[in-house]
Amino acid sequence: RRDLVMASKLSSKKKRKIRDTSSPWDPPSSFLDGDGDGDGEEEAKGGDSAAANVVVHKSEESSVPFKVMSYSSPPSCIMFYRECISQRQCAVIKAHPWNDKKWLVTAPTAQTPSSSPPGSGFTLKWNDSYLASKAGAQIVTPMVYSLTNKQYTRGKSMPFREFIHNLNNNTSVDQKSEEAYMTTQPAAFDSQGRLTVANAPTPPLLDDMPLRPEIMGKLTPAAYNLWMGKTSGKSSGLHQDWHDNLYVLLRGTKKFKLWPASLTQTHMKPRGTVAEVFDNGRVRYEGAERCREDGATARDARRVADVELAKAEQQLDTAEASGDKKRIQSARKAVEQAEERLDSALAFAVGGFANIEEEDEEEEDGGDSDAFDDDDDDDDFDDDGGDDDEGQQVDGENNLPHFSSVSSDQVVANSTEIVLRAGEMLYLPAGTWHDVTSYHDGD
Repeated sequence: RRDLVMASKLSSKKKRKIRDTSSPWDPPSSFLDGDGDGDGEEEAKGGDSAAANVVVHKSEESSVPFKVMSYSSPPSCIMFYRECISQRQCAVIKAHPWNDKKWLVTAPTAQTPSSSPPGSGFTLKWNDSYLASKAGAQIVTPMVYSLTNKQYTRGKSMPFREFIHNLNNNTSVDQKSEEAYMTTQPAAFDSQGRLTVANAPTPPLLDDMPLRPEIMGKLTPAAYNLWMGKTSGKSSGLHQDWHDNLYVLLRGTKKFKLWPASLTQTHMKPRGTVAEVFDNGRVRYEGAERCREDGATARDARRVADVELAKAEQQLDTAEASGDKKRIQSARKAVEQAEERLDSALAFAVGGFANIEEEDEEEEDGGDSDAFDDDDDDDDFDDDGGDDDEGQQVDGENNLPHFSSVSSDQVVANSTEIVLRAGEMLYLPAGTWHDVTSYHDGD
């Protein structure tokens, strides 16, 4: 599964105060259900709407169940952006990124996952022996679930190869009373103090996958995480995440119960106090650093602006040394633009909301707006430095603001249920409320 942060070129940058309870997510009547009759029932008749994997659960208090798109193969990045990302629409993709030449983790066979048992229809390069040999030296800290008090606690740190060995030999925990599960690992930092994109044990495995999957277009990856375990029927707890998520399921089955981010303040009862809601679904809770819709903080904007200005000034020096008037004029304009971006970043830092995102979109070189891909400062509540989405609530750490104070069964609003099987992917926009239950299918 990959967490993905919205890059500025792919999202509007309008900020909505919390007093505004309206939402651009409210679907038109044709999105009430698969057939548009408003009864909340999905009817299997092909096309884009999900049918076999989707169940809508009604509650006594009516709320509109949101549509989940379904694709038999990865759509083009343009189609996916238009139909899902820009519409903040969840999607099931009944395949892996097999049209991406850099994707080596799995490969399709003659059968398709949707027409065969879970885990079949593809070959898996990332088997246990490969993972142990490629990333075995990475240090991981699994979670341990107590079957007695129904709580997760942090286990002892160990090499990834030892975790795999223990998991296969049932020696990682007391199998009569505990279950082990490796979830999001503590974030690493580079030499400049920035969060790295890949958390253990994934860094040695990046050669097997594209850093940016083709289906996601210019979305910028915020974090790569690998989860692994043998727990069955355990819930992650009801929560939402800071970034768009792309889950890539390699083994087993996961059941997702979903609610749209538009219900955050009316139905979902988050533990934290909502300070700000963005149009892409991202929520900033009180106590977290102010940020943009894509998660970039004032520190991010200032750091990037400083670098851009230094580069522009260096290019101006080179242009002036050449004596080329046109080149000098172009370099001076670049310096002026970089200075304006720095001014905007400084204004953002002191509380102003300058349109630094709109300036990003005025870049003429066609480059990606990925300056903020490696810093996830809004996750100040999570010591691991990353989303805690399948990092089950740990005993003593149950007050994470983006978790609900009620269970999924207590939410008085319609939910949509997705059953995700090995060989499939699930896209969840930022802020989507979800409760995940994992099943290991004996593997």
